[in-house]
Amino acid sequence: MYVILQYMRHFNDTHGLTLIELLIAIGVFGIILSFGFFNTTLFITQTKKDQLSEEIVSTLREAREKTLAREDGFAYGVHLEAGSFTLFRAPTYNLNAGGNDVHIVPNDFEITSIALQSGGVDVLFNLFSGDTNTSGSFTVEHEEDEVSSSTINIYETGIVEIE
Repeated sequence: MYVILQYMRHFNDTHGLTLIELLIAIGVFGIILSFGFFNTTLFITQTKKDQLSEEIVSTLREAREKTLAREDGFAYGVHLEAGSFTLFRAPTYNLNAGGNDVHIVPNDFEITSIALQSGGVDVLFNLFSGDTNTSGSFTVEHEEDEVSSSTINIYETGIVEIE
């Protein structure tokens, strides 16, 4: 106990921090902040990718539901491009059609690796059954970080899921 009291007495006699102690504290604080910043950036990127993937899946499901409901007597599909995806009235995608519902992919993301059975970029759903002859998959990924990617699968039954 006597040693602790002597140390406390000595500590009370000092009047601040040395330059070395201050630099070490600033360095440790900087390292902690850099880890927090990196994790926050990664979290934001992951969240944006998840939101985009859900929006694409929702659009594919909407096309299937509109087809099954025979809305306006048409089948529907989704046209995929690197920078956008479009809900359209079948039988074929027309860039200038008035009923198209275009969704723009954020600048730092893109749709890649489109591998549909037909070899094309259009997912079409069949009237009455809701199945598709254009099953396959594609990837949603961040331009700078390929780790932040998700694959969207479209099955022959018309079911869509995120892998």
